[in-house]
This record gives sequence, C-alpha cells and structure tokens, in this order.
Amino acid sequence: MKKNNKTRKKKSITLTELISVANKAYPDNLVSQNFNATTMHATTNTHGDGLANFIVRELCDTFEPSNSAEEQLKEACRVMSIAARELLKIEQRLKLCWVLNYTDVTLASGLIQRTENCVQRLHYIQQAKAEMKGVPNE
Repeated sequence: MKKNNKTRKKKSITLTELISVANKAYPDNLVSQNFNATTMHATTNTHGDGLANFIVRELCDTFEPSNSAEEQLKEACRVMSIAARELLKIEQRLKLCWVLNYTDVTLASGLIQRTENCVQRLHYIQQAKAEMKGVPNE
C-alpha cells in the first residue's frame, strides 16, 4: 500500500466567520454590528449593546490567524465560558442582595463572600476525593 506524502492542510476559520458564528447566537445581529470587518476590530459605537461589543472585543483579542479552526473555536469557547462565569457570579451576588433585602451592601457582600468560600472549599474536597479514588490503597 502506497503512503500519501501530501501534508494535510489544517482547516482554518477567519475572524469574520468566527464573529458570524457568535452573531447567530445573539439577538438582533448586534455582534456583527459591533464588528468592523475593515479594521478587524470592535466598533467604537456599541449600538446600545455593550455586551455584544465586549463579545467582539474578546473574540478579536484572542484570535490567532495561524491557528486551526478547531483551535480558534476552542479558544473562543474558553474565553466566552470565563466571561459567562464572571457574569453569573455578578448576577448571583446581585440576586442575593435583592432577595435578602440588604440595604447594607457591604454586609451582604461579606455574607456572599463567606458562602462562596464555603462552596469553593467543598469543591476542593470533592476534587481531592475524586483524585484519591484513582490512588491504589497500600
């Protein structure tokens, strides 16, 4: 059997295509409206939607033309996931202040921080237990 010596070209994706993928998941084409295809950067006019502009800036900042489509999409997912987690933390903190009807935001923030610390410790304990399952008993 003869081997094919041709190197396989990595499939790539352009920044415009990546922005288009994000745009399809966002309402009213606002991601695309916040992208300047000529300069390949976010527009200075947010068109009334700072989040869409933020998404464009993150995708532009992390785009590496030499990477494959798979690498680009993986990195885009990573940065969007980080942003989503940060936004969710803010939402949770605001909701807790609202639900607890705290007018003293400093007191509410302290309570929330202690709760988050407990959750993080629990996560570390669960992670350690999972790792210990893989260690053979002596």
